Amino acid sequence: MGSLLGAAVAGSLVGGLFFGGLWWTVQQLAHTKHAGLMLIVSFVLRTAVLLGVGYAVCGDDFLLIFAYLGGFIITRSLVLRNLKKGIAPRL
Repeated sequence: MGSLLGAAVAGSLVGGLFFGGLWWTVQQLAHTKHAGLMLIVSFVLRTAVLLGVGYAVCGDDFLLIFAYLGGFIITRSLVLRNLKKGIAPRL
């Protein structure tokens, strides 16, 4: 059994990667001819990383899964709050 704090930190880091990848993808849409394909590939890759790291960190321990998702959701709320304030992430 892993650490709840470790799972939450991993969820937060993966959340940052997930939403950073989404931000990068949206910025690149104006410069590509295949925007739909780019969105689909980006979503599949970001989701695969999210699920793969989640499985590697948590396995089948429900408490760790909830901590992992909690870290992800906290990162999501921080990203949304910063975007509402007009603070754009720098990549």
